[in-house]
Amino acid sequence: MSKKKKILVVEPEKDLKGIIKRMLEFKSGFEATAINDYAEAEKIMADSQQGEWSAVLMEVGYPEPKGYELAKKWRKLGRRIPIIFMFNCLPDFLDEKALLEVSQACLWKPLPLKKFRKTMREVIKVGFKD
Repeated sequence: MSKKKKILVVEPEKDLKGIIKRMLEFKSGFEATAINDYAEAEKIMADSQQGEWSAVLMEVGYPEPKGYELAKKWRKLGRRIPIIFMFNCLPDFLDEKALLEVSQACLWKPLPLKKFRKTMREVIKVGFKD
């Protein structure tokens, strides 16, 4: 039996974070920890060993792109973890190209289940890439 891949979910909307957690865990082989606070995500990553988490699924943040800023910070600190951004709208100064400079994938909300799971599996299989 293979070990489940650990995913950190950062979603500010409390109801939505639970739905995303269930989408990841139901018949998928993922173990998700869902939080709704970027500061908590920063603390979790600071306290984690490299490789402890398989990926971070994170809301970009709107109107302030807190998730994007956090991902940039992690990259500057050398955190080599796959990041998948999700969003339903972006601040005017951001586009998917900018997001992909600090992440491995972007998903528009609502998250279609098949595409969502496929993207998660592909990103985790490939892992972090500069």
